[in-house]
Amino acid sequence: ANFLDHAMGQPEPAAAAYEAALAVCPQHILALNNYAALLIEQARTDPAGTGAGLLGKASQLLEQAEALAPGFPAYNLACLSALAGNQPGTERWLRAAYSGDGFDGLPAAGDLAEDDDLQGVAGTAWFGALVKEISEAEQKGERLARSDAPCEMEI
Repeated sequence: ANFLDHAMGQPEPAAAAYEAALAVCPQHILALNNYAALLIEQARTDPAGTGAGLLGKASQLLEQAEALAPGFPAYNLACLSALAGNQPGTERWLRAAYSGDGFDGLPAAGDLAEDDDLQGVAGTAWFGALVKEISEAEQKGERLARSDAPCEMEI
């Protein structure tokens, strides 16, 4: 399963595939991260009102992924924090994402404000300043400077 499955409007088969993969290999970082991303998307768009439970499960999956590969799920943790209304957590996780080794696979600075998960913070001053900082780093082919502040798991 991958993002294509749920991008194609097939979240149930994607979720089943992630569950099967994690049953065989509970420490599969990509499955943990991508399954959490699927759940975050489902929670954000869920008309049935079960989003809180989906976000809780996504949080558990991302906590597992963070324990196994610190920084790898940082972008999804930022999205989760934003959806939970935790602006300090969102900023810390975005900084972690754009200063880490996975930097190359992340949305470009100019696309961050278009991420539906980040809409709750997109108009804030700190977000605008961070996007500018990321853009400047991208232009130089660099990552953000690493912060010494730990990223808290609490969303």
